[in-house]
Amino acid sequence: MHNNYHFFKHLVPAIAERITGGRLIECFTQNKNELILGFSTKNSEDFYIKAALSPEFSCLSFPNQFARAGRNSMDLFEDVLQKRVERLYLYKNERAFGVFFEDGLQWLFKMHGNRSNILLFRDEELLELFKKKLAKDHELNPREMDREVDQSFARYLELEENVKRIFPTFGPRVMDYLIEKGYNQCEGAEARFAMIQASIDRMDEGKLFICSSGEQPFLSCLPVGEVLASFDDPIAASNEFFYGFISSYHLDNQKQQLIKQLEKRSKQAFNYIEKSKSKLKQLQEGLGHKEKADVIMANMHQIPKGAKSALLFNFYSNKEEKFELKPTLSPQKLAEQYYRKAKNQRLEEENLQMNLDHKEQEWLQLQSWIEQFNTAEDFKAFKKLKKEFTGTSVAKNTENLPYNVLQYEGYEIRIGKGAAHNDELTFRYANKNDMWLHARDVPGSHVIIKQKPGSNFGKNILEKAASIAAWYSKRKTDALCPVDYTLKKYVRKIKGAKAGAVNFEKEHTIMVPPEKPDFK
Repeated sequence: MHNNYHFFKHLVPAIAERITGGRLIECFTQNKNELILGFSTKNSEDFYIKAALSPEFSCLSFPNQFARAGRNSMDLFEDVLQKRVERLYLYKNERAFGVFFEDGLQWLFKMHGNRSNILLFRDEELLELFKKKLAKDHELNPREMDREVDQSFARYLELEENVKRIFPTFGPRVMDYLIEKGYNQCEGAEARFAMIQASIDRMDEGKLFICSSGEQPFLSCLPVGEVLASFDDPIAASNEFFYGFISSYHLDNQKQQLIKQLEKRSKQAFNYIEKSKSKLKQLQEGLGHKEKADVIMANMHQIPKGAKSALLFNFYSNKEEKFELKPTLSPQKLAEQYYRKAKNQRLEEENLQMNLDHKEQEWLQLQSWIEQFNTAEDFKAFKKLKKEFTGTSVAKNTENLPYNVLQYEGYEIRIGKGAAHNDELTFRYANKNDMWLHARDVPGSHVIIKQKPGSNFGKNILEKAASIAAWYSKRKTDALCPVDYTLKKYVRKIKGAKAGAVNFEKEHTIMVPPEKPDFK
């Protein structure tokens, strides 16, 4: 109700009392959607109006003093500077009022929620707007702003007691008040109309309230829901509401933004845990890589060329079972690949268990931080908690990184999310002895294999990372794709080139089938 006609019936006279006869001495903006107006009053005192006009929240407040920033501020509405204020006028049944200056100049304060604006006119000629992108405001005429509404009992009956149509200035808070007072239980139209008139009389008394009904606090001319504070001065009420709302609004915004990031990480960690447990169980209880290779070799003559799967006799279980195959590899080559993997299976299980333990610990930490941030009730508690949170491993993992991550056989593979992200991944997040990969001669993601101290990049990890680089390139539909790889220290950015374009040397090339990664 802070932008409501009934509140302005009290606020506009209070502003007029302070600035009528005074002059506008400064008018500037230093934050987007915020205008600062400084008046020298007839009593030679300074009076400030801060108009916050963002699409999310528009409100007027009245700071006792205001220190202008040394830079990043801009003067506006210079035509009205040093002009004397003659009068203020509240437009009938409208969320708008005018500030009239000498020389026929007028400011129109149009306080229409997310379309709020301040416009300067000379008579009916529009001279300047604060928010120029509100196209319909270019057509406004202040002399047409008054809105005449017939609010008689006869009209009330004619419109079948449609309160919203006959009292368009009420808004939801007045209706909440009427319902609280038993409007719907009143017998007869006369009794209901009398209750409406009584509520209007009470709004005109000038007592103002900051209330709550389980949502954000709101300013009201009526006591609705839980009354948090009451005021006789509309300027004091507006200030209390504005600063209380901004504090609560920013706290909620920052809390929800951080909690949303943590919940996303928590969900990712939980999914990783579930998939890793399933994979570990499969490795420990299922058919191992060596056994798969043995079965494929024993049934090689029965496998059709290019098959994606086949029913093969498994002499370990003594029955036919379905085996997944790779159409791009011959059965013998696939068996050879499984034999190679068998050598690393124990290491894979150990790494998987280690990563699983780490991820479970991370998930528990995330749940703890989410609970703590949810219980922070004020800025002081939130800032203290956030300071403790910053620098933890969990905090670092919530960064919006320019790459996706895949764990494979104890190695971390990082895949750039796009052209601009490729540069950031390669030149900010990769070390000189990490392995760098990219599909040859086509656009695609940079891929990094993080170095493991004391270990060489084996064939398995190179093939895996190369197949991912192939998948995230223009060759993803090819049967085989050439992928270049070299140490990151041999990769150089091309000066002036578009994002992602690099030069590199001492490279090798590997031919692999593109393979979509299975992110955990």
